[in-house]
Amino acid sequence: MYKSGDFKTSKYKTPTEVFDALNSIGIEIKPITEKHLRCYSELETAKGHKDPNDHIIIAQAISDKIPIISSDNKFKEYVGQGLNFVFNRR
Repeated sequence: MYKSGDFKTSKYKTPTEVFDALNSIGIEIKPITEKHLRCYSELETAKGHKDPNDHIIIAQAISDKIPIISSDNKFKEYVGQGLNFVFNRR
């Protein structure tokens, strides 16, 4: 999102500044592991949901029991597979 220009902020000028800010408030960037990829390979994707980036995020969240907070309604389709999803109205 940062490189595509979708991430709009005047406070942080570089990706390093963004990472430093996340780290300072205790947000940890988690690596993708074999456990996540195994979950990803077994994930039943929702009809019409073709975004592989979303799928790996969902698999990681299911595997690590991390809730996803999003305004994307497609994520709710994965609750039955173990996703803890919280809808965030924009």
